[in-house]
Amino acid sequence: MKFLTSVFSVLLTSALCVSAENSPEFTLQFYAPAINSLSNFNIILSDSIFSVKDVAQSVKGYIHENGTLFVDGYAVGKGRGYLTTTPQSKSWEVSSPWTISEGVLELEGDNEFFAVPEGTPGSYVLSAAKKAEVRGITKMNIKPVLSDGSIIQTWPKTSTSTSITSSNYQVDIRLVLAPIAALILVSMTVFSFIRLRHRRNQVSPKNEWQPVDEKALLDEDVEQGFATDEMKDSPIFQNE
Repeated sequence: MKFLTSVFSVLLTSALCVSAENSPEFTLQFYAPAINSLSNFNIILSDSIFSVKDVAQSVKGYIHENGTLFVDGYAVGKGRGYLTTTPQSKSWEVSSPWTISEGVLELEGDNEFFAVPEGTPGSYVLSAAKKAEVRGITKMNIKPVLSDGSIIQTWPKTSTSTSITSSNYQVDIRLVLAPIAALILVSMTVFSFIRLRHRRNQVSPKNEWQPVDEKALLDEDVEQGFATDEMKDSPIFQNE
């Protein structure tokens, strides 16, 4: 039974505990293939404001384990729809969650961003909100490009939740392990309950009922691995 207790702990940890981590650092790459005139444009950070310009510079960042995007050591926020690293309006707040899906950044599940003309020809500010009233707005995506030129396809990584895959199906291993872990816990509880009841009703050689110290028996079960400390609080083990 000690073995079952250990197995239960391992299964439950594997099924329910997925380690969180920050993403690798990546370059925020402007992507708008339908607009040829902007093919050489890059996303930059100027005075805490994200801009899209025809320059050689670029900006790097990473997604923190809590879903916040950090650039140059600052959390990216949104105020009036515009993305910045410092408050530019009273409505500004840190934006999250940031994720990556199919090779592009997403904010709150939306992968569409907008390059909004800021007045100077060839200069745009980066917005996460549609501004239909602004003429010349450009719909765009942001690609997370690693230092080796590859693109992060998904974040958080789905591989942290080990899956069984075939040509016809894909099963999240947690969906398999969780019921097994629960079944083991229930089995341990029932077994300990039956064992305790059996010893409670044991008789002496003279067929006389013997008083049983249930607390001592349950403590013994815990020590031997037949029960867990949490089972002590279960209603079925309480004195009637």
